[in-house]
Amino acid sequence: MRRVLRITLAVVIGAVGYSAAWWFVAEQTRTTIITWLDGLPAEQLSVTPTKMRRGGFPFAVRWTFARPRAKALWALGDLAAKAASLSLTVEIWAPRVIQLRADELVVAVNHASTSRAWRFGAEAWSATFEPGPAQVADLRYELTDLLVDEIHSSGAPMAAQRLAAAQQASGTVRISPRQEGSGPLAVHSVSLDLAALNAPAMKYFTPDGAGRIQALVHLRGDFGDASIEDVVAWRDAGGVLDIESLDIDWPPADIAFNGTLALDEQLRLLGAGSADIRGLPGLIDTMADRGELKNSQVTIAKLALALMTRPAKDGGAPMVRLPLTAQNGRLRAGPFTLSRLASLIR
Repeated sequence: MRRVLRITLAVVIGAVGYSAAWWFVAEQTRTTIITWLDGLPAEQLSVTPTKMRRGGFPFAVRWTFARPRAKALWALGDLAAKAASLSLTVEIWAPRVIQLRADELVVAVNHASTSRAWRFGAEAWSATFEPGPAQVADLRYELTDLLVDEIHSSGAPMAAQRLAAAQQASGTVRISPRQEGSGPLAVHSVSLDLAALNAPAMKYFTPDGAGRIQALVHLRGDFGDASIEDVVAWRDAGGVLDIESLDIDWPPADIAFNGTLALDEQLRLLGAGSADIRGLPGLIDTMADRGELKNSQVTIAKLALALMTRPAKDGGAPMVRLPLTAQNGRLRAGPFTLSRLASLIR
């Protein structure tokens, strides 16, 4: 009987001690969050405070914000974000790993010089932030039911045009520490996988089924606080965006691109790369079936493709390789000008 009482007493004391330790960790986490929010530069980022709800006991500490709001300035305009809820979770056995989740997330981005605006929405956004060696940190993210709209403010009421929708978006952001002095530029990497993608705004190039985009890019240099001055400093320090791979599966076409981008003295895109394109004959046939190309246009397009197509080294479908350049405010494919490139600030 005494043995049972001792065991029961030990269990009770252990449970009370663990609960007290969990409460202490939860309050420490809460203090850290509040200190971080109070330390944000108010002139660049403002967060509307909301009530914090504690949870996650016994194996995790979770703080949930109800209907949080945030506004921020960036180099080209401003953005605003809101969500139905935002939670931050730290598991007891992995205290350095932070898990984030936002439900019904909406982010509005405004481009000041052109008065254009875009809205990004997702049913849910989740991310895991994990510090690594040498002050490198990885942020793994996932969004479900992603929507992208362009907002037109002219006229009443305000109208929105659906640009794209994806069932899922996921990837990793690798953040490197800032380099001081004249050392090598910091390299930040971003991977992206957009699955079950449709783009209603691309009237003539809607995929024959769901499309997919996969990308891996490396940002060399640091944008600082993303002000115009920081962007100019990044450019002057030799900052570039290396596109290691950009694969677009857009049935019946398949595009693989790689290249390097920077900014010129007028903050216009500057760079070069190449695109390997397969399935263009099928894309032409699809557009013809939809009545978007006349028979004469189909004949001319296929003759031009026959001159440009080369066998693929991997034994796959024949492909067209297009050199792409951005220079002097123009985007070119080989000798042909595709479009003019505007400055990012006007």
